[in-house]
Amino acid sequence: MFGNRYLFVSVAIFYLLAFVHGQEQIVEEIVEDVQDVVYENAIVPEGTAIHKLTLSNFASFIKSNDLILGEFTVPWCVHSKILLPELVLAAEKLESEKDIKIFQVDCSIDGPLCDQLGISYYPSLKAFKNHRLLKDNEYTGRRTAQDIFDFMVNQVASPVKRISSEEELNDQYLNKETMDTPVVVYYGLIEDFDPIFDKAANDLFNSFTFVAYQACNETMSGKVVFYLPPVAPEELEQNKHTVRPEEDVFQFENTTATDVDTFKNWLLYTRLPYFDNANIENYRLYMESKLPLAYFFYIAPQEYMEYKEYFGELGKKYRGKMNFLALNAMIFHTHVQFLNMKEQFPLFAIHDLRYNMKYGLPQLSDEEYKAQTEMIKLDRDDMTALVQEFMNGTATAIVKSEEIPTEQHGNVTKIVGLNHDDMVRDPKRDVVVRYFASWCAQSRKFEPIYNNIADMFAGDDETKDKIVFLDVDASANDILSFPVTGFPTVAIYPAGSTEPPIVHNTAAARNNILLFIKEHSFYHLDGFELVKKYHLDDDEEEEAGEIVQDINPTEEDVAHDEL
Repeated sequence: MFGNRYLFVSVAIFYLLAFVHGQEQIVEEIVEDVQDVVYENAIVPEGTAIHKLTLSNFASFIKSNDLILGEFTVPWCVHSKILLPELVLAAEKLESEKDIKIFQVDCSIDGPLCDQLGISYYPSLKAFKNHRLLKDNEYTGRRTAQDIFDFMVNQVASPVKRISSEEELNDQYLNKETMDTPVVVYYGLIEDFDPIFDKAANDLFNSFTFVAYQACNETMSGKVVFYLPPVAPEELEQNKHTVRPEEDVFQFENTTATDVDTFKNWLLYTRLPYFDNANIENYRLYMESKLPLAYFFYIAPQEYMEYKEYFGELGKKYRGKMNFLALNAMIFHTHVQFLNMKEQFPLFAIHDLRYNMKYGLPQLSDEEYKAQTEMIKLDRDDMTALVQEFMNGTATAIVKSEEIPTEQHGNVTKIVGLNHDDMVRDPKRDVVVRYFASWCAQSRKFEPIYNNIADMFAGDDETKDKIVFLDVDASANDILSFPVTGFPTVAIYPAGSTEPPIVHNTAAARNNILLFIKEHSFYHLDGFELVKKYHLDDDEEEEAGEIVQDINPTEEDVAHDEL
């Protein structure tokens, strides 16, 4: 029965790949069919409520508006093109009803400004309040006009709904007929918990409804309770394979000794089922929870049903420690490359999202897999053992590395996973490393800037023997000593130091990197002096840097920036 299984999978994958290569064109065709307004590219035309900003008018616009939302994009971005009609509708409604403006910046023209603001993907939506860039300003909600409108309106008022009666709570927020998002109710008063609840509400109001009920009865006072909305009958039918908790009400037990992140993490995983079948929307929710994610790749529906109860029990046992998710291998087969595993299905693997480390069961050689005449079976004991080893810290990660380069060109040395630890420690020289991803547009934009900085230090007699610049593709090489979760990441290993590297945490722009090197290198090398010495000033980059510095709040400003 399974003699031609490998051929079947290969043919299926061929057609899937063909589909993937053509998906952007298909998406555009679908969009044209369902939208009344279609734009030729992602840049807003004249005649809409969206304001087009450039480096020359950006600062004045920010300073003349108390609350605004900005879209940062490039003309060719398909996702931005899909968003644009909704953004236009949101802009018209916001400006006419709330006097809140939306603007757009074309990053293909004003790249230095986008670099300074840390734009790493398109479209990026960022809010600015009181002429400042908000600390937690990224809009990551659903890309609809109404959701964008609600997000900006909630920036004006507190997202916490404060009520005074049981009737109001039950009728307006816990009514099963109208409840469509999870509701978090803070009953009574808890010492030191108010700012935690308010901060969580400000960060997550797009995903949850936050209610404060101070005048509650004594039985409920001092509790924080999470209520899941009921599942619609049609959703139950569509997701009949989902393993859900037996209850829809959960109490947060750690109110007296907690912090904002702990509370937010609890909310983010409590809304999830014990085990589910992946789709675009729920995969985003699993990633947001930041918990290790265990994947079960299956080919046939009967495989899913065979393991459903088993993974549901694991999900229940490790609630709050690990999530479990099933992926249809015929749809998500390419995702295994991010797990450092071969496309051999069924498959079980674990991804530690915090450190970007991957773990999996042993796989067959390519020859052995092609020779299989029966369906591979996953052993429950093996999967249970891997989960237990991961939880107690004894699991062995699957490490990938490119081959060590035999030739080097230029003043940036290419390194890989195999030689990373040997190369980053130098007793006599500061070592700067750029961790990038080959698929990351922001990494590609930063590369020439990084190379120019390396050339500048290497070309000066006073600095060339005191600092070295390295490059590693962290999407193709696992760095066990320094797991990378964002791109590009720049770190410095001071000369002679055995301490963890110092990580650059502002926008990857030239002046920011020069300041970082000056402050944190062992020799405190001053790249700004070299810029003057060799007449390397970039007026546009300097201007963008000054603008961003002006709109970024200080710690004192952040502390007093109340919503």
